[in-house]
Amino acid sequence: MKVEFATAVVHNSYYFHKMNNEVVDKDMVAGEFRKLVKEFLKTKTVKNWYRACFNHGIVNYVYGGKRLLPCGAGIELFHTDPFRKNKKLY
Repeated sequence: MKVEFATAVVHNSYYFHKMNNEVVDKDMVAGEFRKLVKEFLKTKTVKNWYRACFNHGIVNYVYGGKRLLPCGAGIELFHTDPFRKNKKLY
């Protein structure tokens, strides 16, 4: 099908006005991510090996650990659109 997808774990965010997200069945979620990691590592694509590393970090995060590849958005980078004039963000 030649499609790609992204993975993430639910988290709380002021941006999404959500503060009560939680992973209830951590073992099941971690198990599914471990399966995904194994599938990525079976390929001969370096990009998939990095995806495996990222998803391995998600397993750690599910159990309350730190992300292996932390998100620095809002601290390390920002985006501004020079063509956006007088438009409300929300």
